[in-house]
Amino acid sequence: MPSEFARSGRRPRLIDSAPAPSSAIPNIASILQAIAWPVVAALFFLIFKSRIFALLDVLTKKIEAATRLKLWQLEIETAEQNVKAAVERVGRTAGSETLESRAPEVPETQVKAAKEVNDMLLASPLSGERGVELALRQMHFLADEYDDLRDRMPRGASRTRAMNEIVAKMRALSLASRHELRSFMSGSSAGDRLAAICILQVVPEFGFFRWLVERLKTEDQPFILFHSAVAILSLVKTKTYNDPDVIRRGINDALQHVNSFKDGTPDKGTIAALNQALEMVR
Repeated sequence: MPSEFARSGRRPRLIDSAPAPSSAIPNIASILQAIAWPVVAALFFLIFKSRIFALLDVLTKKIEAATRLKLWQLEIETAEQNVKAAVERVGRTAGSETLESRAPEVPETQVKAAKEVNDMLLASPLSGERGVELALRQMHFLADEYDDLRDRMPRGASRTRAMNEIVAKMRALSLASRHELRSFMSGSSAGDRLAAICILQVVPEFGFFRWLVERLKTEDQPFILFHSAVAILSLVKTKTYNDPDVIRRGINDALQHVNSFKDGTPDKGTIAALNQALEMVR
């Protein structure tokens, strides 16, 4: 059967599949837009290249500085923790000592601990001033702890062990704190003065001998009397005094005062330490 086109005598038209020119415009615009942004970015970079590099340099330096600061703070915290750990270790060792078993000399382990703590601070990233501040903070804390201990704990073996532990810790901090000796000597609390005495036990100085003698004549706590006597014995052992007669007179003066104690029995440990020092004076 003839088709409609055959009956009409018209030739069929082929349908053009190519898009109309108007439909291609959005595609061209998209292509130009895609190309434009990289071009603009490239031009921007070329024009402001020096400023961009300068900004990146500033940002890099700030990041590096922040990283160094964080690492430095971490090193400081590590140094503080190491010092505290060394001090605590010495304290725990001394905590088993009782009042009756006190030796009238500074244990060598505690002298070594003082050197260890001092060397640790010197080798740390802390400046000399910051290292001293760290040692002083701990020393003041121990002085307050001693005063609080005497107020809240009754006499007995437990309190004595705790006080021995405090003294051992103070000795461990003595070398690092010795530059502030006079401030502890003039302190208003017994804990401050005990800190000064502990420093002089580890770092004896003849110039403070009279002050130690005065402690034996004016302090009213047997624990401080004993440690004052130990400090005098430490001084005599070093033989760093200029005039033996001054030492003998000072020790005899202290012995006379301690032996004349009327509110109870004179502290035997204090008398033994002073007598031992007197025998060693040359």
